[in-house]
Amino acid sequence: MKTLLGIDIGTSSTKALLMDENGTTIALKKQFYRISIPQPGWAEQNPEDWWNAVCSAIQEMLKKCDIEAEEIAGVGIDGQSWSAIAVDKEGNVLTNTPIWMDTRAKDICEELNEKIGADRIFEVAGNPFQPSYATAKIIWYQRNLPEVYSKIHKILQSNSYIAYKLTGNMTQDVSQGYGFHCFNMHTGKWDAEMCKELGIPMEMLPDIYPCHIILCYKLSPASLCAWVVERHAINLQSLRCILGVCLHEVGYLATTWAAPCSPKVDEHPLATLAKVRYANHCAVSIW
Repeated sequence: MKTLLGIDIGTSSTKALLMDENGTTIALKKQFYRISIPQPGWAEQNPEDWWNAVCSAIQEMLKKCDIEAEEIAGVGIDGQSWSAIAVDKEGNVLTNTPIWMDTRAKDICEELNEKIGADRIFEVAGNPFQPSYATAKIIWYQRNLPEVYSKIHKILQSNSYIAYKLTGNMTQDVSQGYGFHCFNMHTGKWDAEMCKELGIPMEMLPDIYPCHIILCYKLSPASLCAWVVERHAINLQSLRCILGVCLHEVGYLATTWAAPCSPKVDEHPLATLAKVRYANHCAVSIW
């Protein structure tokens, strides 16, 4: 029987869950981390703490359950929204990321709502331009951390950062687009004109892919630390695929991650997993 792994990057902890393809829980592990509040209105975290929590949780569950990493057929990743993880071309985190409860960019929002027009922004993005979202945090980097801003290759979200660490691909699922006001809710794509008006370079934003595509079929070398547990040393082909999971319909599976390397889902043998009752946020009485 196939084993599935769910990863949820929460605000106070990472939750990792092993289950079989019938939805029966095999193991559950939480790893806690802190929120830094250096000033009133600020709330930030180090994405490396999320990655370390993922590694520790996976290692402990595999060891406790005596499960080989090769037995894991798919990995689902979801997480808190509205971060603005600044990474360079090598994927290094350049600074702590403001999280969803951070409001340091309130003045920026007031300024741009007046300059561009709150209604104009809302028409494109479908959300009011407020400091909790990712957009104003990027502009805050530009104005307050110019040395960091000059090195930014991509802005990632919590689940996209973990997916990058596992696969080496910098991508974003369409469901995370709503945290950016240069995401056009009508087209499901980045809006070039709004990017220009907000002063956010489009090349800084990861490619967006639909929520029903498999991200990748192999792990990146950097991800090995998450899987090496004494005798659980594996190669890059050990996990059959990386899946991002959300509840598409009761009793059905839908992915929340994709990448250019992705073949068609229905051509892959794991497409049969579409009947698995599996969603990271739907483990009753646990999350």
